[in-house]
Amino acid sequence: MRHVRFSLIVAVATAVTVLAGCSENGGGPTEIQGGAEAACAAPEVAVTPNPVVVGEAATLDATNLEATCNDQGEGPAAPAADVTVSLEAVDGSWGPSDVAMLDAAEDFTASATFLLPSDTVPGWVNVMLDGIQYATFEVVAP
Repeated sequence: MRHVRFSLIVAVATAVTVLAGCSENGGGPTEIQGGAEAACAAPEVAVTPNPVVVGEAATLDATNLEATCNDQGEGPAAPAADVTVSLEAVDGSWGPSDVAMLDAAEDFTASATFLLPSDTVPGWVNVMLDGIQYATFEVVAP
């Protein structure tokens, strides 16, 4: 009886895993795809320098910016366009504040330089692409 129950649990878990392998995450040309539910790589974001001094410029580099996740043979993926980059304090004291727009190149990469306003409060800041947090960096006083 235990063997049958265990086999049934394994079969159900396998079916759930297979069915969850690729999901429709909303689609649209400006929505970034990827993440744990699909086989497509999630976007990766880095901000340099880190830490960033209040009132100075920083550069954001992003990879894996796909407009669609075509991991089931639907054809080639398209680069994401019109991706909104916004910042917000990790502690929630300010933001989100839009700082740039990204259009990914054919290799799904994009870069943008933005200026931290002189009234930016020092601390840890989340970097969001289309409202989803992908990175964190530190802001320090001059």
